[in-house]
Amino acid sequence: NNLTLCHMKEKEHTKAVAVCSEIIGRQEGAVKAWFRRGTCQLQLGGPDLTQMWGALSNNLTLCHMKEKEHTKAVAVCSEIIGRQEGAVKAWFRRGTCQLQLGGPDLTQMW
Repeated sequence: NNLTLCHMKEKEHTKAVAVCSEIIGRQEGAVKAWFRRGTCQLQLGGPDLTQMWGALSNNLTLCHMKEKEHTKAVAVCSEIIGRQEGAVKAWFRRGTCQLQLGGPDLTQMW
């Protein structure tokens, strides 16, 4: 994935897509590779960003959650919710991460 980042920084999106595809081929659950490949495909004139933005951002949230970077995940979820209020995954993931960060005890809300 570091090689992918290098290609992305150099605006070598075709190379980055190839590296990500190779990673995904070896490890289908490589969420960061899926996210980075989608990002590069957009740079190469792929589908409209507005159609893929929510899905890519939700994938980024999942990456942060798997890496135990709950503060970053909350920030991404909040951005998603700010743009798409009905984004159920973002609401769920933000709440899950807030609990991991010592947020409010949801049992008190029942």
